[in-house]
Amino acid sequence: MKTTTYQINKLLGKTKAFKEHLTRELRAYTESKAGPFHAREINLRVKGKRDQMIGGLSAVKYWNCLFVDKLWVDDKHRKQGLGKRLLEKAEAEARKLGCKISHLNSHSLQAPGFYRKMGYKVFGRLKLYPKGQSVYHFFKKL
Repeated sequence: MKTTTYQINKLLGKTKAFKEHLTRELRAYTESKAGPFHAREINLRVKGKRDQMIGGLSAVKYWNCLFVDKLWVDDKHRKQGLGKRLLEKAEAEARKLGCKISHLNSHSLQAPGFYRKMGYKVFGRLKLYPKGQSVYHFFKKL
């Protein structure tokens, strides 16, 4: 019987090329099973009177899905509907691109109530992450 020896090494320092290689390999494998991602970024920014950024949303459309990675509104500008407008605009763009669902994550110390109000439903919860908190996994049919 042939014995193969492997080495597992911790990488230190620059890992950009390593991560890019992993991404390419995982993407190739996944697309071979499920078809091309047809990924497209959706990035929205809210600017204030002095041209400063006061909010934004970063998401990616892949297959028939929208993944909202980040949604932020500056503390001084919250409770004015900006988060709602950002999310609705991203969802509208996603529908134009053929998306049928949207999903995202939110910690209990962030905005899970906001996402529930926006029609998102919890499909998973990880307790004690971070300590004393939870992370919620949400989805919504578009």
